[in-house]
Amino acid sequence: MNPSSSPSITRATWQSTADFPENEGDSWTFRNGKKIYHGQELVEKKIRNWNPMSKILVGVPGSKKILPPICQNATADAVQFYVKRNTCITLSIFVLLAMVEFFMNQIHPNNMKSKQIYSTTFILFLLTGGDYFFYLRKKDWLAERALFFYWLQTSKSYLKGIMLTSALMTGWGLIQLGLQRFSPDVDLAFNKYGLVYQLFDAGQWWRILSGPYIHNGLLHFISNAGMFVFIGALAYVISPWKSGLVFFFGNIFSAASVLLFARGNQEALCGISGGILAVFIYVCSYMMWHKSDFPKGLGNLLLGICLSSLILACFAMPDASNTAHLAGIVFGLIFFFASTRIESIAGRKTAEMPRT
Repeated sequence: MNPSSSPSITRATWQSTADFPENEGDSWTFRNGKKIYHGQELVEKKIRNWNPMSKILVGVPGSKKILPPICQNATADAVQFYVKRNTCITLSIFVLLAMVEFFMNQIHPNNMKSKQIYSTTFILFLLTGGDYFFYLRKKDWLAERALFFYWLQTSKSYLKGIMLTSALMTGWGLIQLGLQRFSPDVDLAFNKYGLVYQLFDAGQWWRILSGPYIHNGLLHFISNAGMFVFIGALAYVISPWKSGLVFFFGNIFSAASVLLFARGNQEALCGISGGILAVFIYVCSYMMWHKSDFPKGLGNLLLGICLSSLILACFAMPDASNTAHLAGIVFGLIFFFASTRIESIAGRKTAEMPRT
């Protein structure tokens, strides 16, 4: 495989245990960040609520390294049991919440808030249950997930991605507050730079560039910010410049799709959901294309989160622009396959160049 088409993340980058801390003293050791504790009883207590995204490490007698507890033979069986137990408890809570919301909806039919909670709970149940049943119940695959997330959370590139995406969202939020003159009057921001259809038709075409970054309220901004930081930081690790391009042009493509095909009864479009979903699909496609370089099921889990957010918006958020969301997904696919094809052609031409 030529360098231009090789993946930026390989299994060797996250599965190696060479860079994990040494288990000094050859004892039962529990490490959480920079805090280190000793004692078998403490280790056995702390691993009860462990999950594969945790940065907790443990050392056991006879082990040279401090590793995720699923990777130590002395604690792996117990951790596997606790993950199963905690997953069953979580699923039971989701079922209980769904039952409560179902009966509440019988008492107060057509309650949109109740439907939103019910839909969210049902989707979380499917994602959690499906991920465990197909992947995390297998010890080796659970260990893969743990090693990957530990590597990810200690990666300088990932931390840089979190800082960059957080800074961008903070900046956009402050800019919108300034446009609103630090008041809750969102219309002020929309009238200045939002994608207002009437003003766009009047010749202010630049609004298709600025409009998606205006949000219609604090909750809308927080939900978009959380999703953007979550997937944006991971996309940054894969490819900083590609993740930026797919996000920026994904927002434009989504906005243009709404302007052309689905204005409906609304007067304006707002939010970066289209760009976020474009990044989601780009990351999912990348992981599935290079599936041997990632933990089992991680790409499927992210795809499930992406599609779940789309379904939730369709059924539980009447003001959401489904066309913009679908357009973001379509653009993410187009961008991934187009960029992959271009890299393949460029790499082939480079390999065919005569050497002097």
